[in-house]
Amino acid sequence: MTTNFVIACALLFHPVRREICTGIIAVSLFIIVFMPWESHFTPTAVVFYVTYLVSAYSPPKWRRVWLPVIIVGVGLAIVMNRTFIDENLILSADSPRHMARLQLYPMMAAFSLIGLGFFWLLGLQRRRQDADRQALKDRAELAAVVERTRIAREMHDIVAHNLSAVIALADGARYAAAKDPQVASDTLGTIAETSREALKQMRGLLSVLRDDAVRDPNAVGVSAVEGLLADAHRTGLTVTSTGFDELPEGLPQLTQSTLYRVVQELLTNMLKYSPDRHGTLTAEVTDRRIRIISANKQGDSESDPGFGLIGMRERVHALGGTMQVSRDEEFTVTVELPR
Repeated sequence: MTTNFVIACALLFHPVRREICTGIIAVSLFIIVFMPWESHFTPTAVVFYVTYLVSAYSPPKWRRVWLPVIIVGVGLAIVMNRTFIDENLILSADSPRHMARLQLYPMMAAFSLIGLGFFWLLGLQRRRQDADRQALKDRAELAAVVERTRIAREMHDIVAHNLSAVIALADGARYAAAKDPQVASDTLGTIAETSREALKQMRGLLSVLRDDAVRDPNAVGVSAVEGLLADAHRTGLTVTSTGFDELPEGLPQLTQSTLYRVVQELLTNMLKYSPDRHGTLTAEVTDRRIRIISANKQGDSESDPGFGLIGMRERVHALGGTMQVSRDEEFTVTVELPR
């Protein structure tokens, strides 16, 4: 009875201390093998269940230990044959019952091997199911991280660009108000228009968050780049742009959106960091790639890459493109995207 109680307790606590409890069960079963049959229960079910537990939950290094132990233990139990042949029948070798039970040896061995194999495979199936569930969970967590990163980039692009423009316009309006009220009024109108556009883009982003199946029909693209350049001029940024009228319209939407965000971030950097608010922006189109080059005088703050450049690099790399930053005589950013 003691070994039965120990085995029951070990099975109960197996989820907490798997390998220790498996070892306790193994020792108890080896003790049972050498005990008289009348003093214990049939351990077959326990052996099969432990085989399943080892296959399903033990790490590989312990499985390599427990599998030989199980096989040796079962083989020893068959040899001892305490379950099927008692000593009285062994002494009576001519007994028909003894001969019949001796014929059970092959059946016992076959049943044991089949049972062990079945429960081992059952445990492996459970292990694969757990691994598949964990893989799905990991993929879901990774997708959530990727989506949060994408949202953070979108929000940075929208907020940083438009707020930089609003700040520049507000400063200009404040200085112009004393000398030319009409200029100040026009500038305030531009501020309102820029703010409304930022609000529209934020609402579009939030609508996608509410329902991932809904896509913004007004998603930004190549056709909106000219509007970015016009907005930059209105904020007082002098940008010499070339080649943007040659950008093809039939690009994939993701490529168009990336192009738009790249140009937006480059203009934002010029607006925030260029000391004279002058810069050049060039688009070069080939059969396979689109290259965007921006250059402006380097300000003191551009030694820090900031989140904008980091996010832009992530966007470009995700699309299979490249991005290079040079801080020699000018602050130059070169972005190449596949068509």
